[in-house]
Amino acid sequence: MKKSSKNGRDDTRPLKRVPKKVGLPYDQRLLILGPLISALLAALAIPDLIGAETAFDYVKAILIAISAGCIAYGINRLAIERGAMHTAIGTPMAGIVSLGSILVVGIGLYAATFGGLVKDATDILRYEQFAQKMSVYVDDNVRSAQTSAQVMPVIGAIVSDLSAKEACERDSGCLGPSNVGGTGPTYRAVSGKRQQAEAISAAVLELQKTRNTAAARLAGLLSEMHSIIGNDDLSGAEQREQLQDVAAEIGQTISRLKEAVPTALIASYAEDLRQGVLVPRNEEASQNLTDILRGHARTLSAVLNAAETQAGTPPAFPAKTGISDTFSYILFFLPLALIILVVELVFPSVLFCYTVFAFKQRVTREED
Repeated sequence: MKKSSKNGRDDTRPLKRVPKKVGLPYDQRLLILGPLISALLAALAIPDLIGAETAFDYVKAILIAISAGCIAYGINRLAIERGAMHTAIGTPMAGIVSLGSILVVGIGLYAATFGGLVKDATDILRYEQFAQKMSVYVDDNVRSAQTSAQVMPVIGAIVSDLSAKEACERDSGCLGPSNVGGTGPTYRAVSGKRQQAEAISAAVLELQKTRNTAAARLAGLLSEMHSIIGNDDLSGAEQREQLQDVAAEIGQTISRLKEAVPTALIASYAEDLRQGVLVPRNEEASQNLTDILRGHARTLSAVLNAAETQAGTPPAFPAKTGISDTFSYILFFLPLALIILVVELVFPSVLFCYTVFAFKQRVTREED
């Protein structure tokens, strides 16, 4: 006798397994997965690419990423489901249009995704290169300025020589024909030139202190520049603003450094020495003193000529990084670039080609 349940249904019927739901075909899943990954990568890259700061900026970035993913899916699906079939049955233009559209969309997504993902790192690389160039420029200027210190021993020797000639003229009149000492016109001429040399020496020494201060400040600014570049707590905008401020201060400090180089002062002084001196009613003393002064002028000129160096021009501060700038450093990010290339270009192109091969094989079997 058949057993029945309380609700009156027959419990003796055989149990049947619930049929499994048929999922999407493998190629259909890949067709969805590829554009989805592209959209996710774009969502990560576009905020940096557009410099997103506000919530509205991020909303725009997400909308752009979603639009890009939808377009990639639509193009890829049309190419694979329609274009591949028409290509297989003998319409070459369908293959050209399909593969061309895949490549155009892929190249656009590849450029945007790669550029956005490496933009911040590219900024750092460009700032580091700028800092290196600025260091060379600063070193050249400091070295050029410090070579002017070579005139200090020469001016010191001039002061010593004129002091000795002054004492000699006062004691024994060694510059004139009389060999009679005193404080006459010849002595006063030598004394005036000695005082002038001492004033020039004091001025050059003061300029040397200014140069040392400027050189020390430049070293500090270069260190500050490298610290800003390595500071991960700063946003891109803050980092750029601070680096621009430091670069501007470096330029101002180098201007002060150049102003403290006594080239013009020493050149003017050498020209004055070259003019010689005229001692009233004492031609021999005038000639002797003029020969001494012109000898010192030649020495100063030789030192100035040896000290003259070209410091070059300052490096330009990097402009804001664009997509094309990121591709200049593609070898630095080569593994990442290859991964994105596979996702955006290689994968959909290969999927299209294999679909064409499958359709061609089907057409061949049906013809046979």
